[in-house]
Amino acid sequence: MEVHNFSYEETLTRIQQVVGEIESGTINMDELPEKVKEISELVNQCKKYLQKVEGQVDDLFPED
Repeated sequence: MEVHNFSYEETLTRIQQVVGEIESGTINMDELPEKVKEISELVNQCKKYLQKVEGQVDDLFPED
């Protein structure tokens, strides 16, 4: 699975798209592990992005 350089919003959209494919049954069982892996990697990208943003916000409002 390749790592995409999507924006946060694009990553969320892709997660929703893949989940929709799974829920609708448009993918076959042979494709399911790869789709789940893709979602996992995309969720990890979102987490890293959110951690980065959290750090930036923390830098703007340091605790005394």
